[in-house]
Amino acid sequence: MKTKFIGLLLLSLSIFSSCNKNDDDSPANADVRTVATTGNWRVTYFFDDNRDQTAFFSGYTFTFGSNNTVTAAKGSTTLAGTWATDTDDSKS
Repeated sequence: MKTKFIGLLLLSLSIFSSCNKNDDDSPANADVRTVATTGNWRVTYFFDDNRDQTAFFSGYTFTFGSNNTVTAAKGSTTLAGTWATDTDDSKS
């Protein structure tokens, strides 16, 4: 169960992942970074593999740091990782 949760956590955080650090300075990314690093976050809906998997995140609070760190905390359990933003301006 914990392995599946970590996999889902990494998948959900992949929306913030980037292969090119230079993209982090774009205006759109600056806005996302400001919003993400303000306050704590929780997952209210997560759909994957054709089913609702929100329950895997129940009780977890996510905190995104301005230094690109992220923590997921639930009671005495804390998971740590990193995050980044990426914008593809070629998509419409």
